[in-house]
Amino acid sequence: MLGAWNGFLVAGIGIQPIIATLILMVAGRGLAQLITDGQIITVNSPAYKVIGGGYWLTVPFGILIVLGVLAISAFLTRRLALGMLIESVGGQQPRRAGWRGSGRAGSSSWCTRRRPVRGAWPG
Repeated sequence: MLGAWNGFLVAGIGIQPIIATLILMVAGRGLAQLITDGQIITVNSPAYKVIGGGYWLTVPFGILIVLGVLAISAFLTRRLALGMLIESVGGQQPRRAGWRGSGRAGSSSWCTRRRPVRGAWPG
């Protein structure tokens, strides 16, 4: 629901995406303060301390988490059919669409039709 609100701010109203994100962040902080009556919530769990500042064999635990996520992502995209679905883009375009100027068949601007070097002239 909040992502839809960000999308509305960007696409509907025309606000820059970073500004829409900052608006949502400030609104989220304000909502959190309302929910907690202005109290600061602290987490004193030992597991979170290990994730944030722990080491395993002199390697920071955060780096180990990143390497684990990278290994899982590589496995999912390179060894399973899911990777082909994720990485496939587009389809075959008509042969002449590439040098007409826009990449779509049947659409070309005045500049790309009239210039000898196709697509080099902006327009």
